[in-house]
Amino acid sequence: MENEKEILSRLETRLLCPQCNAVYNTATSPSRILGTCDKCSATLQRRPDDQTKTMKKRLALYKEKTAPVIKFYGTRAKLVVVDGVGEVKTVCSRINESFER
Repeated sequence: MENEKEILSRLETRLLCPQCNAVYNTATSPSRILGTCDKCSATLQRRPDDQTKTMKKRLALYKEKTAPVIKFYGTRAKLVVVDGVGEVKTVCSRINESFER
């Protein structure tokens, strides 16, 4: 998987609000007060399944189950690959542009 490091980095820095479900990232979109939700002031938490060991298992399962499907559709010209690394607006633009192809 090309962006495995990026995926792990995103998940390792993700924090969620247990009350209002707001999502933060300590590297790219942190809360104004470290560890506190900007919307409701609850204490931010990591999801239990965002632990590195769990994520690596999920990525291995992805490689085993999903990667073959991607190869299948890719060889039939039925797959569009969009780079998902970058700012949200940039990635959304890439996705929208892919529909125009």
